[in-house]
Amino acid sequence: MGLVAAMGGHLNRKHDRPPGNEIVWLGYSLLADSSASTVRAVKLGPESDVYKLLRSD
Repeated sequence: MGLVAAMGGHLNRKHDRPPGNEIVWLGYSLLADSSASTVRAVKLGPESDVYKLLRSD
C-alpha cells in the first residue's frame, strides 16, 4: 500500500498524515497504466522497439 501511495505522490515524511483515498487511487491508476503498457510491449514481441527498450540493461 505504501508503494502505491508513493506512486501517487505521498512523500511519507514524519509529519505527513497517512495517504488518503485520492492519493492511493492516483498511485493505483499509474501502476495499472504502466503494467498494461509493459504487457502490451511484451505481446508485441522481441522485434518491437518498445520491447527492446524494456529489455535493455
